[in-house]
Amino acid sequence: MLDVVQFYEAGVAAGITHAAIWTPQGGIPVAIDVLFVNDYNEIYETEGNRPILRAPSVLLPAVAQGDAITVHGANYRVAAIHRDTPHPGETALLLSKT
Repeated sequence: MLDVVQFYEAGVAAGITHAAIWTPQGGIPVAIDVLFVNDYNEIYETEGNRPILRAPSVLLPAVAQGDAITVHGANYRVAAIHRDTPHPGETALLLSKT
């Protein structure tokens, strides 16, 4: 069985992940490969439509609300963080478009 990092590495090889840039507040931008859904997902119990980014937690060790995320040239801010959701070792970020 694949762990979360192996799953994402396989996703990169298969072309199903998306290139993103995470910029911590006051920090240096970091390139990461993520799963990205530009739509509401009821797993996270949000109201309305929100983009959701998922990545291995080890790639986002100090992510915080308000950090910047860029995916496909669109700029977002981290609105909420869900660690180990929906899988252990994975972090889901609810994003707000800037």
